[in-house]
Amino acid sequence: MRALAPAHSDIHFIAVSHSDQAATDRWLASLPEPEKNTQSNLSIIVDAEREAYAAWGLGTSSLWHVLGSIPGTSKLSKEGISVRPNESGSRWQTAGNFGVDAQGVVRWSRVDGRADDMPDFKEGMDKVREGRFETGGFAEAMQG
Repeated sequence: MRALAPAHSDIHFIAVSHSDQAATDRWLASLPEPEKNTQSNLSIIVDAEREAYAAWGLGTSSLWHVLGSIPGTSKLSKEGISVRPNESGSRWQTAGNFGVDAQGVVRWSRVDGRADDMPDFKEGMDKVREGRFETGGFAEAMQG
């Protein structure tokens, strides 16, 4: 989302963290190019109580959801990307992605199948735009 936001100023991107504010701030600061965290059309929302997650139907994952992620996280580890320890939030929280148009209609939704599952945000943006609305929002509920 941080990479897409500059090229799509007509879309408001929202990322939701289930960690507390301090842990979210540390995580954001650890990302490459942390200046990309403060774009005018990108909001980072802290939902430590996970109320927004629940409202969008994102509950806790199963053991199979986590175990199914092991091959993907092992591959990432070989590429120099490691899984960070959970400071707050829940390792078991599922993640999802939603494209909402300017009228508040959900045009695209995708619940991650595994912890290492990554969405195609371009697909989501296309679905929002197919709704014939020029502006809208785009949200991701982040995992840990």
